[in-house]
Amino acid sequence: TVGKTFLYKEKFGRAIYAGYLVNYHLDLKKVIPEYVLEYTKSYTFKQWVLSNQRIAGQPNINGQEYLQAPIVVPPLDEQKKIIEIVLKLKNKILSISSSIEEVENNAQQEFENSIFS
Repeated sequence: TVGKTFLYKEKFGRAIYAGYLVNYHLDLKKVIPEYVLEYTKSYTFKQWVLSNQRIAGQPNINGQEYLQAPIVVPPLDEQKKIIEIVLKLKNKILSISSSIEEVENNAQQEFENSIFS
């Protein structure tokens, strides 16, 4: 579970913060929270996590060590563009996944109809 990230938003309602989680407040003049979230899901960040976690029973990186994580921070307008691209790609993936599921269901129906009809 080390390296997992989540962006809490007020629309989720009240939440209880678990003590073993690392909580950061971002400087909104420098970064867009959604950009940081997507960056923490990048290959580069995941490689940093792998090379910095300690495995002693349970993998771990403490909060101070996370502060040393190299996060590329482009200008805010570039961050916005990156977020737009990522969202478009995610929507495309969802659309393709939905289409695949529909094709699979149709294939299953056709198979069952040809066998049992």
